[in-house]
Amino acid sequence: MSSTAKWVVAVVAGVAVLGAGVVVVPAVAWHLAPVPARPNPNPEAPAQPSPQPTVSEPPKPAESPKQAEPPRPIEATPSSGGDWVTIRGRVVWPESMPVPGHKIDVTTDKQHCLSRGDLVYEDVVVSPKTRGVKNVVVWLRPDTDNRRDPFPKDRVHPALRKVTPRTHVVDQPCCQFEPRVVAAREGDAIEFKNSAPVNHNVNYNSDTEPFNNNMSPNTSKKTQPLQAQSSPVTFKCDIHPWMQGRARVFDHPYFAVTDADGNFEIKNAPKGKWRIVYWHENGYHKGREGANGFPVEATAVVVEVPPVGLDLPK
Repeated sequence: MSSTAKWVVAVVAGVAVLGAGVVVVPAVAWHLAPVPARPNPNPEAPAQPSPQPTVSEPPKPAESPKQAEPPRPIEATPSSGGDWVTIRGRVVWPESMPVPGHKIDVTTDKQHCLSRGDLVYEDVVVSPKTRGVKNVVVWLRPDTDNRRDPFPKDRVHPALRKVTPRTHVVDQPCCQFEPRVVAAREGDAIEFKNSAPVNHNVNYNSDTEPFNNNMSPNTSKKTQPLQAQSSPVTFKCDIHPWMQGRARVFDHPYFAVTDADGNFEIKNAPKGKWRIVYWHENGYHKGREGANGFPVEATAVVVEVPPVGLDLPK
């Protein structure tokens, strides 16, 4: 066998071993001439393979089997990255003003209504520890001077464009509406319950479905699917006149109600320039000026709005 033939046999043998997955043999540059094999002094002994040629550059390693990619981090949820943000803030009662809290002069169903202690008016609810204001409705609107301009539907997060209706439950366990303030989206419903042992009535006044429904103990009344309206929906109990409540119904999902410490959070909001509105049942924050809202630029993953000292109309 010629030296050239021996070299070809050696290369083919190396490729076969690589194909079997036993040994990976570095590939050589195909343009190099083979080095002649040394003569075999013992013809009966098997021929030794020719030495590999020496090249000036390091041999190019054979392609190793691809390693499994490390697990990718979970992509950010819409509310924590991309074009969507979370807006957080807090509404507080000004330090210069005393914390409200006036007793109610209960004249009807006193035994039941006072079974938990004195009742106080809940038109303004302020935490004595944090001065946070409860039941403030906060929402986003376009950055325009016309407060009736609708929120652009194409700027709503895709997962929120289709409304998933929910039912908001308002109970009357002890001569107060719980909750007193509801924020809902068009298509939702409100179910009024009476878990008290005394009679109530719900005088509900919306643009599309006003009713005045007497409610004996352990009964309920559910509204039709709500329709958005620019003014608040009022409801009250005529039997216990201090019992009043409000509902705001929106045609978009970017709203919230402050909790007992005045905190609110709006998730999956689109990035961009918007206005943020603060509404309390006694009026807009800063009155007529506040009806148009205050500029907010949503650029970061989480936008922390500075605390707002609630300034209600006098």
